[in-house]
Amino acid sequence: MNAQTQAFLIPGAAGQLECALDLHSHALAPIADLPVLEVISAVHILSDLTLPLGTVAYDYLAK
Repeated sequence: MNAQTQAFLIPGAAGQLECALDLHSHALAPIADLPVLEVISAVHILSDLTLPLGTVAYDYLAK
């Protein structure tokens, strides 16, 4: 397990383009079972995310 303190986000391009909605089932979040009546709008955002080196919060391999 790793603990992060901060992330660096550099926004790139953004725009409203054509989209499609694809939902997948999950045991803990059954959001795919909800009916989607209409997709009103979508925004696509391209960005660079940099995570710095973190600290070990819990070492599962230590004995």
